[in-house]
Amino acid sequence: MAERIERLNRYLRGWMNYFRHFPTLRSHRGVRRLAKAVDNASQRERERMCYWKQWRRPRTRIANLLKLGTTKLQAILTGISRKGYWRLSLA
Repeated sequence: MAERIERLNRYLRGWMNYFRHFPTLRSHRGVRRLAKAVDNASQRERERMCYWKQWRRPRTRIANLLKLGTTKLQAILTGISRKGYWRLSLA
């Protein structure tokens, strides 16, 4: 997982450096606006999906959800769900 995050950070850094040369983004406000646009929900959902894929077995999923602070009932219901990785990452 650390490797995925490192690759994503490298990609985003390059993306921001590329767009830094556009005249509309030269101001400090423009770069800040760009950074907010880059940090969107789909990237966080993708990261959650990768974690969910790592926790293959329902028992592992339930244990990790409990460690993250969810209630026992919610952890069990989510851990044994038959929904796909992406669908569960959106919740």
